Amino acid sequence: MQHNGNVNPDPMPPVPPVVPPDDVSVYNLIVLRLRAAKTIFADRVKLVLRQVEEDHWSKLERPYLLVVPRQVRNPRELDVDYMSFVNPREVTFVAQFDAHGSEAEYQAANYIDTAERQLIRVLVKWQPETLYRSYKPTLYGGMRIQSTRAPDVKVNYVFTFNEVVIQQDVPVFDESELPEELVLDHINVNVMDPTCITCAGEPELPPGPNFSVTGGDCPEQPEPDPCAPPPCPPILGSDDNASAPAEKR
Repeated sequence: MQHNGNVNPDPMPPVPPVVPPDDVSVYNLIVLRLRAAKTIFADRVKLVLRQVEEDHWSKLERPYLLVVPRQVRNPRELDVDYMSFVNPREVTFVAQFDAHGSEAEYQAANYIDTAERQLIRVLVKWQPETLYRSYKPTLYGGMRIQSTRAPDVKVNYVFTFNEVVIQQDVPVFDESELPEELVLDHINVNVMDPTCITCAGEPELPPGPNFSVTGGDCPEQPEPDPCAPPPCPPILGSDDNASAPAEKR
Protein backbone atom coordinates (compact mmCIF):
# COMPACT_ATOMS: atom_id res chain seq x y z
CA MET A 1 0.00 0.00 0.00
CA GLN A 2 1.40 3.37 -1.01
CA HIS A 3 1.09 6.70 0.80
CA ASN A 4 0.34 10.02 -0.85
CA GLY A 5 1.75 13.43 0.09
CA ASN A 6 -0.60 13.76 3.06
CA VAL A 7 0.78 10.55 4.54
CA ASN A 8 -2.67 8.98 4.17
CA PRO A 9 -2.97 5.49 2.72
CA ASP A 10 -4.46 5.17 -0.73
CA PRO A 11 -8.05 3.91 -0.76
CA MET A 12 -8.48 0.21 -1.21
CA PRO A 13 -9.63 -0.86 -4.69
CA PRO A 14 -13.33 -1.78 -4.87
CA VAL A 15 -14.17 -5.41 -4.38
CA PRO A 16 -15.15 -6.96 -7.73
CA PRO A 17 -18.79 -8.06 -7.90
CA VAL A 18 -19.65 -11.71 -7.66
CA VAL A 19 -20.04 -13.02 -11.20
CA PRO A 20 -22.04 -16.23 -11.70
CA PRO A 21 -20.34 -18.93 -13.75
CA ASP A 22 -20.99 -18.95 -17.48
CA ASP A 23 -22.12 -22.02 -19.34
CA VAL A 24 -19.74 -23.81 -21.71
CA SER A 25 -20.84 -23.98 -25.32
CA VAL A 26 -21.52 -27.42 -26.69
CA TYR A 27 -19.54 -26.44 -29.80
CA ASN A 28 -16.39 -26.08 -27.73
CA LEU A 29 -17.05 -29.45 -26.10
CA ILE A 30 -17.30 -31.01 -29.56
CA VAL A 31 -13.91 -29.61 -30.56
CA LEU A 32 -12.28 -30.81 -27.34
CA ARG A 33 -13.79 -34.28 -27.69
CA LEU A 34 -12.61 -34.69 -31.29
CA ARG A 35 -9.09 -33.49 -30.47
CA ALA A 36 -8.88 -35.91 -27.56
CA ALA A 37 -10.18 -38.82 -29.68
CA LYS A 38 -7.00 -38.90 -31.82
CA THR A 39 -8.78 -39.30 -35.15
CA ILE A 40 -7.02 -38.87 -38.49
CA PHE A 41 -7.45 -35.12 -37.97
CA ALA A 42 -5.35 -35.22 -34.77
CA ASP A 43 -5.48 -31.75 -33.17
CA ARG A 44 -6.27 -30.06 -36.51
CA VAL A 45 -9.88 -29.48 -35.45
CA LYS A 46 -11.12 -25.93 -35.01
CA LEU A 47 -14.38 -24.09 -34.51
CA VAL A 48 -15.57 -21.72 -37.26
CA LEU A 49 -18.31 -19.18 -36.49
CA ARG A 50 -17.58 -16.54 -39.11
CA GLN A 51 -18.57 -16.68 -42.76
CA VAL A 52 -15.58 -16.83 -45.08
CA GLU A 53 -15.20 -16.46 -48.81
CA GLU A 54 -15.56 -19.41 -51.15
CA ASP A 55 -11.87 -19.25 -52.04
CA HIS A 56 -10.81 -19.43 -48.41
CA TRP A 57 -8.56 -22.38 -47.67
CA SER A 58 -7.34 -23.19 -44.21
CA LYS A 59 -3.61 -23.06 -43.62
CA LEU A 60 -3.82 -26.20 -41.54
CA GLU A 61 -2.07 -29.31 -42.67
CA ARG A 62 -4.27 -31.83 -44.51
CA PRO A 63 -6.44 -33.49 -43.42
CA TYR A 64 -8.18 -30.96 -41.16
CA LEU A 65 -11.68 -30.63 -39.77
CA LEU A 66 -13.79 -27.48 -39.28
CA VAL A 67 -16.69 -27.51 -36.81
CA VAL A 68 -19.35 -25.21 -38.31
CA PRO A 69 -22.62 -24.69 -36.37
CA ARG A 70 -25.40 -24.39 -38.93
CA GLN A 71 -28.76 -23.91 -37.26
CA VAL A 72 -31.00 -24.65 -34.30
CA ARG A 73 -34.14 -26.11 -35.80
CA ASN A 74 -37.71 -25.88 -34.56
CA PRO A 75 -38.19 -27.71 -31.26
CA ARG A 76 -39.73 -31.15 -31.50
CA GLU A 77 -40.97 -33.86 -29.15
CA LEU A 78 -42.85 -31.32 -27.08
CA ASP A 79 -44.01 -32.75 -23.75
CA VAL A 80 -46.85 -30.55 -22.57
CA ASP A 81 -47.15 -32.21 -19.17
CA TYR A 82 -43.58 -31.43 -18.15
CA MET A 83 -43.04 -28.35 -20.38
CA SER A 84 -39.94 -29.89 -21.93
CA PHE A 85 -38.84 -30.28 -25.52
CA VAL A 86 -35.86 -31.27 -27.66
CA ASN A 87 -33.99 -28.43 -29.36
CA PRO A 88 -32.00 -29.92 -32.29
CA ARG A 89 -28.65 -28.23 -32.94
CA GLU A 90 -27.34 -29.03 -36.40
CA VAL A 91 -23.55 -28.92 -36.86
CA THR A 92 -21.64 -29.45 -40.10
CA PHE A 93 -18.12 -30.87 -39.97
CA VAL A 94 -16.13 -29.73 -42.99
CA ALA A 95 -13.17 -32.01 -43.69
CA GLN A 96 -10.53 -31.44 -46.33
CA PHE A 97 -8.32 -34.26 -47.50
CA ASP A 98 -5.25 -34.45 -49.75
CA ALA A 99 -5.53 -37.06 -52.51
CA HIS A 100 -1.72 -37.01 -52.88
CA GLY A 101 -2.09 -36.93 -56.66
CA SER A 102 -3.65 -40.38 -56.80
CA GLU A 103 -5.58 -41.29 -59.90
CA ALA A 104 -9.25 -40.22 -59.57
CA GLU A 105 -8.42 -39.27 -55.99
CA TYR A 106 -8.89 -42.87 -54.84
CA GLN A 107 -6.66 -42.19 -51.86
CA ALA A 108 -9.02 -39.42 -50.71
CA ALA A 109 -11.92 -41.88 -50.89
CA ASN A 110 -10.23 -44.00 -48.24
CA TYR A 111 -9.81 -40.91 -46.03
CA ILE A 112 -13.47 -39.97 -46.49
CA ASP A 113 -14.78 -43.32 -45.31
CA THR A 114 -12.23 -43.55 -42.51
CA ALA A 115 -13.13 -40.11 -41.23
CA GLU A 116 -16.85 -40.88 -41.42
CA ARG A 117 -16.44 -44.09 -39.41
CA GLN A 118 -14.32 -42.32 -36.80
CA LEU A 119 -16.68 -39.35 -36.44
CA ILE A 120 -19.65 -41.68 -36.03
CA ARG A 121 -17.80 -43.69 -33.41
CA VAL A 122 -16.82 -40.58 -31.43
CA LEU A 123 -20.03 -38.53 -31.73
CA VAL A 124 -23.09 -40.75 -32.36
CA LYS A 125 -24.98 -41.56 -29.14
CA TRP A 126 -22.74 -39.11 -27.27
CA GLN A 127 -24.69 -37.00 -24.77
CA PRO A 128 -22.85 -33.74 -23.99
CA GLU A 129 -23.34 -32.33 -20.52
CA THR A 130 -22.81 -28.69 -19.61
CA LEU A 131 -23.54 -26.67 -16.50
CA TYR A 132 -27.10 -25.79 -17.50
CA ARG A 133 -27.82 -28.09 -20.44
CA SER A 134 -28.26 -31.77 -21.12
CA TYR A 135 -28.58 -33.61 -24.42
CA LYS A 136 -30.14 -36.71 -25.85
CA PRO A 137 -27.95 -39.05 -27.91
CA THR A 138 -26.32 -37.38 -30.91
CA LEU A 139 -27.53 -38.40 -34.37
CA TYR A 140 -25.71 -38.64 -37.70
CA GLY A 141 -27.34 -36.77 -40.59
CA GLY A 142 -25.23 -37.88 -43.55
CA MET A 143 -22.32 -36.81 -45.76
CA ARG A 144 -21.91 -34.64 -48.86
CA ILE A 145 -18.84 -34.16 -51.07
CA GLN A 146 -18.08 -30.62 -52.24
CA SER A 147 -16.41 -29.69 -55.50
CA THR A 148 -12.88 -28.60 -54.69
CA ARG A 149 -9.63 -27.76 -56.37
CA ALA A 150 -7.33 -30.67 -57.26
CA PRO A 151 -5.68 -32.37 -55.52
CA ASP A 152 -7.81 -31.54 -52.45
CA VAL A 153 -11.22 -33.01 -51.65
CA LYS A 154 -13.68 -31.34 -49.26
CA VAL A 155 -16.46 -33.27 -47.50
CA ASN A 156 -19.31 -32.21 -45.21
CA TYR A 157 -20.50 -34.48 -42.40
CA VAL A 158 -23.73 -33.44 -40.63
CA PHE A 159 -24.56 -34.30 -37.02
CA THR A 160 -27.49 -33.28 -34.83
CA PHE A 161 -27.04 -32.62 -31.12
CA ASN A 162 -30.42 -32.85 -29.40
CA GLU A 163 -30.52 -30.38 -26.54
CA VAL A 164 -33.17 -31.05 -23.88
CA VAL A 165 -34.91 -27.86 -22.73
CA ILE A 166 -36.92 -28.02 -19.51
CA GLN A 167 -39.08 -25.05 -18.66
CA GLN A 168 -39.26 -23.94 -15.06
CA ASP A 169 -42.52 -24.64 -13.26
CA VAL A 170 -45.09 -22.03 -14.16
CA PRO A 171 -47.57 -21.09 -11.41
CA VAL A 172 -50.93 -22.65 -12.11
CA PHE A 173 -53.71 -20.13 -12.42
CA ASP A 174 -56.25 -20.74 -9.66
CA GLU A 175 -59.77 -19.70 -10.66
CA SER A 176 -60.75 -19.45 -6.99
CA GLU A 177 -58.53 -16.38 -6.73
CA LEU A 178 -60.68 -14.51 -9.24
CA PRO A 179 -62.77 -11.66 -7.77
CA GLU A 180 -66.44 -12.37 -7.43
CA GLU A 181 -68.70 -11.16 -10.19
CA LEU A 182 -70.14 -7.74 -9.41
CA VAL A 183 -73.90 -7.44 -9.78
CA LEU A 184 -75.12 -3.83 -10.10
CA ASP A 185 -78.61 -3.56 -8.61
CA HIS A 186 -78.77 0.06 -7.41
CA ILE A 187 -77.22 3.41 -8.33
CA ASN A 188 -77.49 6.23 -5.80
CA VAL A 189 -76.33 9.79 -6.60
CA ASN A 190 -76.84 12.20 -3.67
CA VAL A 191 -76.69 15.95 -4.40
CA MET A 192 -76.85 18.49 -1.53
CA ASP A 193 -79.92 20.73 -1.94
CA PRO A 194 -79.73 23.84 0.35
CA THR A 195 -83.42 24.62 -0.31
CA CYS A 196 -84.57 21.34 1.20
CA ILE A 197 -87.28 22.08 3.72
CA THR A 198 -88.48 18.69 4.78
CA CYS A 199 -87.43 15.10 4.27
CA ALA A 200 -90.68 13.62 5.42
CA GLY A 201 -91.14 11.60 2.31
CA GLU A 202 -89.82 10.79 -1.14
CA PRO A 203 -91.85 11.21 -4.32
CA GLU A 204 -93.05 8.09 -6.03
CA LEU A 205 -90.75 7.15 -8.90
CA PRO A 206 -92.00 6.05 -12.31
CA PRO A 207 -91.47 2.45 -13.35
CA GLY A 208 -87.90 1.74 -14.32
CA PRO A 209 -84.51 0.86 -12.80
CA ASN A 210 -83.87 1.79 -9.20
CA PHE A 211 -82.01 5.06 -9.67
CA SER A 212 -81.88 7.96 -7.20
CA VAL A 213 -79.87 11.14 -6.80
CA THR A 214 -79.05 12.52 -3.35
CA GLY A 215 -76.39 14.65 -1.71
CA GLY A 216 -76.27 13.03 1.69
CA ASP A 217 -79.69 13.91 3.27
CA CYS A 218 -81.11 17.34 4.11
CA PRO A 219 -78.90 19.85 5.88
CA GLU A 220 -79.33 19.72 9.65
CA GLN A 221 -80.28 22.89 11.58
CA PRO A 222 -77.41 24.03 13.79
CA GLU A 223 -77.96 23.95 17.55
CA PRO A 224 -78.48 27.38 19.19
CA ASP A 225 -75.34 28.97 20.59
CA PRO A 226 -75.88 29.79 24.30
CA CYS A 227 -73.21 32.50 24.12
CA ALA A 228 -74.72 34.25 21.11
CA PRO A 229 -76.24 37.75 21.74
CA PRO A 230 -80.02 38.03 21.70
CA PRO A 231 -81.58 38.80 18.32
CA CYS A 232 -82.33 42.45 17.53
CA PRO A 233 -85.96 43.52 18.07
CA PRO A 234 -88.08 44.40 15.03
CA ILE A 235 -87.55 47.91 13.76
CA LEU A 236 -91.28 48.68 13.77
CA GLY A 237 -91.93 47.09 17.12
CA SER A 238 -93.35 43.78 18.15
CA ASP A 239 -96.75 44.37 16.47
CA ASP A 240 -96.91 42.13 13.44
CA ASN A 241 -99.20 44.61 11.71
CA ALA A 242 -96.95 47.61 12.32
CA SER A 243 -95.75 47.57 8.74
CA ALA A 244 -99.22 47.23 7.24
CA PRO A 245 -100.92 50.22 5.60
CA ALA A 246 -102.89 52.39 7.95
CA GLU A 247 -106.27 51.68 6.32
CA LYS A 248 -105.85 47.91 6.99
CA ARG A 249 -105.21 48.25 10.74
